[in-house]
Amino acid sequence: MRPYGEVLNDIRADKNVSISEIEQFGISKSRWYRFVAGEAELSLKELIDVLTLLTMTFSELAMAVKVPLFRPFSTVSMFATSLDQLKNDVIETEKTVAEAGPDDYGYQVAQMVLYIRENGGYDPTLFASLKKLLLENDSYTIFELNVAGLLAYGLTPEEFMVVYQRFARSITMFNTYLPIDVWGIAMQMHVQAIKKFLVDPKNRNRENTRFILEAIINQPATDDTVELKILRRLAMFVRDDEMLEKPALDDLVKAFLDAAERERAGVVGLAPVI
Repeated sequence: MRPYGEVLNDIRADKNVSISEIEQFGISKSRWYRFVAGEAELSLKELIDVLTLLTMTFSELAMAVKVPLFRPFSTVSMFATSLDQLKNDVIETEKTVAEAGPDDYGYQVAQMVLYIRENGGYDPTLFASLKKLLLENDSYTIFELNVAGLLAYGLTPEEFMVVYQRFARSITMFNTYLPIDVWGIAMQMHVQAIKKFLVDPKNRNRENTRFILEAIINQPATDDTVELKILRRLAMFVRDDEMLEKPALDDLVKAFLDAAERERAGVVGLAPVI
């Protein structure tokens, strides 16, 4: 399978777009060619900048690559596969990738999923390492979005809000292309935001409430992602300024969460049962 960076570079050459034009986005020539070789990733902002330069959409890139723009195994598929396949195929594949690549985060994610499935909670060492990855990066690639969905349940409210804000900025890049795995991650992140900030009065304030509701309302959704559309409609209802000032907000957000939880129930394994 060709790296999608290689496909994108071929399109760049066909359209006579120079590397110097790509460098204007803060992507050095060396990093671009590492991306082309599959040895590095671009942030979502960088990728959307390049696609805009090439007058392409995510959908067009996906069709050109002919495979989803994800790592070979996403967190959603890791939870959906059998334990034997997770151990013998997924983890071994990620181990091989880690040995040849610049980092072992994919291997750590696969190990974390296995730990969650076998023990019902997070491995503390893996959690700390992956959390550091999220907190040290200002913008997220598709891989970091997967990690965010995986760790969302266990982050403190303060940590989660930092990650959620970065998630909200990054997820808007999918306004033309919303893979099913990204949809699942989005559901997980929004449900955890509701739980941590709208349901718990001590964490709720007007600023956080407004940000979460706006993030849900601005969440890209397609005709197939009915659940996200339902959440968006509910968020629009709760966002009403008058509602935010009334004691009835507690009942509203509880109803909001119940609806979100029911819709999220169809997403496999994104929240560990602890």
